[in-house]
Amino acid sequence: MDAPRPSTFTDLYARLAAKARDALRVIRENGPGQIQFWFIALLVGIAAGAAAVLFRLGINVLQTTLYGTDDPRLMHSFAETLPWYMIVLIPVCGGLVVGIILDRFTADGRAKSVAEVIEGAALHNGRVEPKEGVASAVASLITLGSGGHPVEKVRSCIWRRSCLHGC
Repeated sequence: MDAPRPSTFTDLYARLAAKARDALRVIRENGPGQIQFWFIALLVGIAAGAAAVLFRLGINVLQTTLYGTDDPRLMHSFAETLPWYMIVLIPVCGGLVVGIILDRFTADGRAKSVAEVIEGAALHNGRVEPKEGVASAVASLITLGSGGHPVEKVRSCIWRRSCLHGC
């Protein structure tokens, strides 16, 4: 018997993947032209905007799950119905989870910020460690979603990490 012929979808996917590899090879070897650069910038902007929207949605989902509402104006009304120990326990557990994430997934145990991104662009060929970036983003999401203050996020994360190692 003859070998089965690949399905149309599989064949189309293989051709598209080959074209994408060829396009990436040409861009790496020759550098992007002006129009290609505009499209790359457009795609990066769309991806960054989508990531920001997903980040905000993640905070809303976490707040809704933990406190019963994602609307900060209604938070007080819902918090009044919670027992006092839950109001204390939710941010404490959020901080503990953030401390563990930063301790396990970052080299220095702190959340990465704009300064580290600038440093990566200047000193490390524009590279930032992806694992540390994702860990910092997840830690920020949990901090904000569980009731942590955005300004105190970095300092409190460093303090929580030091407490993990025995204050």
